[in-house]
Amino acid sequence: MSAISSMIFLLIGVAIGFFLSRMTAKPAINDASMKHELEQNKAELESYKEQVQAHFAKSAQLLEDMAKQYQGIYEHMASQSKSLISDDVAQPQLFADYQQKLELEEEADSSEAQPKDYSNKPSGLFTEAQRKAS
Repeated sequence: MSAISSMIFLLIGVAIGFFLSRMTAKPAINDASMKHELEQNKAELESYKEQVQAHFAKSAQLLEDMAKQYQGIYEHMASQSKSLISDDVAQPQLFADYQQKLELEEEADSSEAQPKDYSNKPSGLFTEAQRKAS
């Protein structure tokens, strides 16, 4: 009976070993497929990031172009309204704020004005005696 019991224990051991090896071998197969899936997802994410970056770069360029075109239209309308609408007409002056801005810029460019932070009043750094000495 010892031979039969040892054979039974041997078969039971082989069966347990077989099932344990099958259970541990599957995660190795899953690891390979998971790594492949991870790499694929990383590649998709990188592609998506590049698409988003390209989208925002294109959007920024289009908005910049639109702003330049708007500014050009506004300048054209302001200059044409100044030349086409006579002062005798009792209409409100169109683009008055922009024309004033242009005139102020022209004045600032043409004249050598004092800096805006310049003050005619004494700062109080020197006393009267020091001012007279210098």
